[in-house]
Amino acid sequence: MASGPSRAPRSAPREATQLGALSEGGRLAQISLGPGEKVEAVGPYTVQGILGRGGMGIVYEVRRDDSGQVYALKTIEARFLSLEDANATKRFHHEITVMARLEHPNVVRLFDHGFAHHPMGYDMAYFVMERLVGQGLEKRLAAGRAFTPGEALRCAQDVTAALVYLESHGVLHRDIKPANLFACDDGRVVLMDFGLARSAELTRLTRAGHVIGTLPYMSPEALRAEETSSAVDVYALGAVLFELLSLQYPFKAKDPNELVRQIKRGVTWPEEVRFVGEEVEVRELISQMLHADPAVRPSPKEVAARASALARASASPTPRPAPPPQAPITQSMV
Repeated sequence: MASGPSRAPRSAPREATQLGALSEGGRLAQISLGPGEKVEAVGPYTVQGILGRGGMGIVYEVRRDDSGQVYALKTIEARFLSLEDANATKRFHHEITVMARLEHPNVVRLFDHGFAHHPMGYDMAYFVMERLVGQGLEKRLAAGRAFTPGEALRCAQDVTAALVYLESHGVLHRDIKPANLFACDDGRVVLMDFGLARSAELTRLTRAGHVIGTLPYMSPEALRAEETSSAVDVYALGAVLFELLSLQYPFKAKDPNELVRQIKRGVTWPEEVRFVGEEVEVRELISQMLHADPAVRPSPKEVAARASALARASASPTPRPAPPPQAPITQSMV
């Protein structure tokens, strides 16, 4: 993998907070909304404030009218979901049904969804998620703060725990990246934003040759629009861990086409790339996760086991050899 020098801290993402997340410290984000963007209610939820906004919708803090429970609600304009396409509509509803059944501490919880009419005259879908407090990993990277191997291993443990759980339910995430990982104040790393997630049952509904994902974290087989497995999520997590430790992307290219070629070739990891407090075993694990051949990559369960073992070894102090015996000290009397 060709890689460049440590990059400058990147600019903050456009979306001030991620799906289901409060701004840092639990405060509501101060977002300037255009005419007609302020709403008082969405379905059975009363809007209490703005958490953030993205290219396809806005994230609100809401309170459910009947229970009084507070959630994060993300709206998406229906036009972004291609709901006029019957096949896309079926896929959308099926994926929401799948996600609503998932319950895991490292997977953001979906509680409700529906459709509503916006005051500006367009239809929108909405998703009601658990409200998280902490910091997104992308924000830490933007500040130029690399992870130590121990921190990266703990992140890997949580994310792979989520992946093992998703795999047991036949679900692929397909868009693992720092912007979709959230470090909660309670110590969890939570996998968010399942907009690209796909149930294994939906293979027949997914258009052939359709490339889905975020380029720097996409595996060679995903770029070729081949049939994918949990290996695509393992690859993406490997790219994330590489970035967390080195503040660099695994590949450096002058344009997207060159980046695609490099990813497909699976360029050898250059010796000059160094991690903060690098440990050889961590480097080897990430290198295997980024292997161009999905059959060679470890499974989510294998990554989880190795990350856990490495974290334990890293936390245990290295035993020191006993000092050699010394001759007894004698004092001379003057």
